[in-house]
Formats: sequence, structure tokens, C-alpha cells
Amino acid sequence: MRKKERMHKIYVVTMVILITVTILQNLLAWLSTDYADWHRVHIFPFFQNIMTSFSNVFPFSLGELLLCMAAVLAMAMMIAGIAYFISRLNGISVKGYERFFKAAGFIIAGTAFVMTNNCFILYHSTGLEGSYLNGASESEYDFETLAESREFIVERVNALAKEIERDEDGNPKFTGNMAEEAVKAMQNLGLQWNELLGQYSVPKPLLASEFMCQQSMRGYYFPFTMEANYNTEMTEINMPSTMCHELAHTKGFIKEDEANFIAYVACINSDNKFFQYSGYLSVLNYINNDFKEACSECTGLYSSYTKISKRVKQDNVFMLAKVEEKVEKNAIIPTKTVRAAAKSYVDITLAANGIPEGSVTYSKVVGLLIYSREAENVEMLAQAG
Repeated sequence: MRKKERMHKIYVVTMVILITVTILQNLLAWLSTDYADWHRVHIFPFFQNIMTSFSNVFPFSLGELLLCMAAVLAMAMMIAGIAYFISRLNGISVKGYERFFKAAGFIIAGTAFVMTNNCFILYHSTGLEGSYLNGASESEYDFETLAESREFIVERVNALAKEIERDEDGNPKFTGNMAEEAVKAMQNLGLQWNELLGQYSVPKPLLASEFMCQQSMRGYYFPFTMEANYNTEMTEINMPSTMCHELAHTKGFIKEDEANFIAYVACINSDNKFFQYSGYLSVLNYINNDFKEACSECTGLYSSYTKISKRVKQDNVFMLAKVEEKVEKNAIIPTKTVRAAAKSYVDITLAANGIPEGSVTYSKVVGLLIYSREAENVEMLAQAG
């Protein structure tokens, strides 16, 4: 057998195995929660430790770099496809096309395999709720319980807003290494929930943070590098909870409500008041919006409860006005278009992985908050309260 034929056979066999394993893994995850849980506990950490050790060597986001390379590859494939089609129509034989498309095919299949193992399967596991919280986000709660939890959050943010350090413009200011503090907060939480123990990816800033602002995105978990990334253009007070949220994903907790809750608990149990404030602030809108809706049928009821302070309202923004102005000025694609496309992508991705609520799943953190306080299943929350 000639070398070319032998290499082609090896390529075909490798692709068949890779694609078959990927499909079977996805089917198993959809059909068996036990398999998804086993994968999260035994297989995912193996990949996470290897990728974290490798990615932490680099001070920049490897995931962001790979996304740029993927965009270039997609463009190259489109151009090559058109060129190949034209050459065939004209009877021209051009060398190199076969190798290029083979390489591209292998990259695509490999990416699907990595995404399956580091992301897709995790959506079908019981996650934090199954391991520690007994399906808490689906639990029912009455108005009084919701009101008590909302009061607790509001009182804490109002108090902490007065205690944290601020810059000359009055904006919350952090002093120290925030990424290290975020990892410390998560490792501390690992003493309570042992799946959060172990090595962590160092949270990394995104170079394309202005584009992230257009999508209203605070951070991103790259499954193919297992990195936690954050938006540097949003207000600084959003960064601690965002870092912890993305770090939760790197430990296999892929569902957004669970990552929100993990970030909240990690932050409020930090020794750093800036982190505590960020944690409480990260869930304020979710629980306050639910409470407003619950009060909607009774005029004046909402206003009879503790008011969110003016200072908290000023802090509780995604980005400052001057940053928003800069983002709009530098935007290549209109923000409205980018935001709509990003929301559709998130909703479609979540729905494709068995989360029919789409982006609404972020707000399910309220059920986790209330369950943890009512049932006192999270000892650290009681200590923080």
C-alpha cells in the first residue's frame, strides 16, 4: 500500500472514531443523567487539570485567540470552497485542496469532541442542585419567604455600599490582585462543596471587551481551553462575581443559575468587602424583579419595604456612561444588532442542550437563594448572614 493511501485510511478511520464517539457521548448524556454526572465527576476534572496547567502559562486568553483563528479558518474555507468549485467547472486541477479540507474537517470534528466533553454533556448532569441542593431552583416559596430574602439582600447591599473603598469619582475601587482573590474565594467554597476544590484557571481579561459590552456579556467560559474570562470595560464592582461565575463553569457547573449562585456564595463569604458587595449586587436585580412582580397586584406594597439606596442604584450598572459612549463610538456593527444576535445565540445554544428557558435560566438563581436560606442547607450562608 502506498504511503498516500495508508495516510488516507488512517485519516478516515480517525475521523470515523472521533465522530462516532462524539455522537455516542451526546446521546448517552441526553438519555442518562447518571452518565452525565459520572462524566462531570470523573472525566471532566481530568481534562480540566491538563488544560488549566497549560493555559495558565499564558498571560492572555488562549480561547479568545482560538476564536479569532476559527473566524479566519471559516473565511478561508469559504474562499477555498468557491475557488475549488470554480476550478472544477473550468477543468483546472489545483493541488492542496484535499489536504486543506481534510485538515479543516479534522479541526471541526475535534472541536465538536472537545465541546461535547467540556460543555455539552454537563448540561445534562444534575449539577450543583443534584449534588448539594436537592433541586432547589424548582422549589415553591410563598410571598413572605420571597420578601424576607429580598430584605436580607437589600439590607446587605445598602450597608456594604457605605463601607467599600471608592475612587475620586465615587465609583467602587478594588485594591489588590482581584484574580487571585477570586480563586481564593472559590477554593474556600470548595471546603463546603468539594467539587470546587483543586486547581483553577487564572481569570483573564478579554481584549475584545468592547464587543462584549455590545453583547451585554460580563464574562465567558471557553470550553476548548477551559479558561475563565472577564470583560474589562464593565464596572469594576461586577468583576469579582463575574470571575467566580466563570470559574464555576471551569469546575463543571455549566448551568447559568448554578454558576450565579456559586459566585454569590463564594463572594459573600470572602474576607474582602468589595467581593461581598459584588456578590450581593450580582443577585439584587433577580430577586428584586421577582419581588416587584409579586407586589404588582397590591398598590403601595412594594414601596412599604426597605428601599434600595441611591448609592447602590448608582453602582448597580453594567458599564459607566463614558464607557458606553466609547463603545458606541468604536462599534463596527450596531449594538442593537450585536445584542439581538448574541441573545439568539445564547437561547439557541441553551435550548439545544436541553435548557428550553434559554437566557431566562439566569434568573432561576432566586429559587436557589430562597431555598438555601429557608432550609439552611448552606452553612456558609448562615455564617455570612
